[in-house]
Amino acid sequence: MNTSQKLRKKLLNVSKTGVILQEILAVIAGIKPCFTMDLNEKRKRIIIREFPELSIECKQKIIANKQITVCALSKKKEIAKEAVNSLTARKDSEKIGKLLGYPECCIKNHSYFFQHNLQRYSPIVTYQSYQNSKQFNFLTNNLLNFSTRLYTKEDYEKLEQYLLLNKRFPIPIVYLQFISHIPCSYNCQKSIKTGKEINALLKKYAPEVEKVVTYTLSKPILFFDVFKWVILDGYVRKNTLFYKKVILPISPIDFSLLNKIIKGNKIVIKEKKIEILKNNSSLYSYLKKDKTDGFILDFKEK
Repeated sequence: MNTSQKLRKKLLNVSKTGVILQEILAVIAGIKPCFTMDLNEKRKRIIIREFPELSIECKQKIIANKQITVCALSKKKEIAKEAVNSLTARKDSEKIGKLLGYPECCIKNHSYFFQHNLQRYSPIVTYQSYQNSKQFNFLTNNLLNFSTRLYTKEDYEKLEQYLLLNKRFPIPIVYLQFISHIPCSYNCQKSIKTGKEINALLKKYAPEVEKVVTYTLSKPILFFDVFKWVILDGYVRKNTLFYKKVILPISPIDFSLLNKIIKGNKIVIKEKKIEILKNNSSLYSYLKKDKTDGFILDFKEK
């Protein structure tokens, strides 16, 4: 059995740990120095058994009134230790970003929100990246990655709903990413470079996963908030989204709104409202609270 075959075999066990496949591949390949996640002892033992070349450093942390074990994984013990210490202290977002291998432009962009205590407001953070973007590369679509965007008990409750809604998704739902950070724009060239490298690794070691991830992330998204969005199979022309259907995964969005979108085939985004239509007949008008309350991110595969 050659090296590639051995790694493919090991990766089959990754789904049992909750580890994001792309993250562990990126660290093994040297694309990123480190990644972090919460791990229990059982999952930790599987990773140690399958990937003895990785160092794992863990610390207890209270998140949303719940004690979890935050772990950092790296090929270098000192980097893993520094990352988990920095992450649990959360005093220096720029340092954490560098340890996790994020592009400097994206680190500085996110630090602004962190310094102004706005990092928790996903519509604002996402809208700013949207405004900075001339194009929307699917490799930078991080909207289905929640590992660094959950802060409250309500966030975790929504995550549980999301996982339950999508328990029949064809791959582990946490695999839906090529990058793990919030990009400064969705055409950030450094983020795209990382996404391309990770995409190439997936094609080599987990091609069936890569197909599902690419299909899902290369579709337009009507975005409202962390767990309020809809992915549509369609295309965007100016401020109008023409679509055939809603695709998985499904977010815990208000069912009545989702049902209207499912019945329609065209969405028009206006300054103060969103119009859902079937052909040219209006089905529903959604009144926006502000400019961040519903906008289209036109992700597509080139």
